[in-house]
Amino acid sequence: MFSSEGALTNLRRLNPEWNEARYINGVLKLEKERHKLLEPLLPKRGGLLFALHNNSEGYSVREEVAISDRTALNEPDRPHEFFLCTDPADFEVLAKSRYNVVLQNRTAPPDDGSLSRLCAKLGVRYVNLEVALGDAARQREMLEWADSRLR
Repeated sequence: MFSSEGALTNLRRLNPEWNEARYINGVLKLEKERHKLLEPLLPKRGGLLFALHNNSEGYSVREEVAISDRTALNEPDRPHEFFLCTDPADFEVLAKSRYNVVLQNRTAPPDDGSLSRLCAKLGVRYVNLEVALGDAARQREMLEWADSRLR
């Protein structure tokens, strides 16, 4: 939803019963209203946007490796737990941890409409913490580690 290309792709995938006009109208509405979400969400220059996400067994760091600029697979046996970041300096810090981390600071096509793609394009420091659904203790551990080191 953070780019027209990504929104259109996802609207088509999630709503196969819609006609073309409905897809286009959905994208146009997102284009018109997106700034209302982004203005309060995105940090000031140099600030950090930190997101938490719970993933299912169908998604892991393995899906991100091929589209990442750099990777540090420090716990390959725990692929559902990783950091995704857009800033090379943040990557350097996170890569020193025992956790998996990927850097995505270039916006190679296709644009999937994700917040990480938008942040990379805009040069916004963004870190997304991915942890398997239901593992709150691990999420807290990783969040505390990152919070104590990223400034």
